[in-house]
Amino acid sequence: MSDVISEAEAQQVALGVAFAMKNNDKEGREIVYADLNEASLKRALRWQTRWLLRHMQALADTHGINYDEAFAAFQTNINQHIQKNGG
Repeated sequence: MSDVISEAEAQQVALGVAFAMKNNDKEGREIVYADLNEASLKRALRWQTRWLLRHMQALADTHGINYDEAFAAFQTNINQHIQKNGG
């Protein structure tokens, strides 16, 4: 494998992790990224985050919701979860 995975491979990693998580398959999730180096994991995380943000924007637009307000609510929910559960 090259030093860093390609964009297509990053998409496959993100999809594989999501599929395993959807099916509550921790072992499968771990297998998907077990052999990736830090740079490749970062690329997969960046791809997944870009996709999440675009998807959130599209949903907000579709439902007439202000995206910045929706994202602020998303941040608040995550911060509340962290405070409640310790991470």
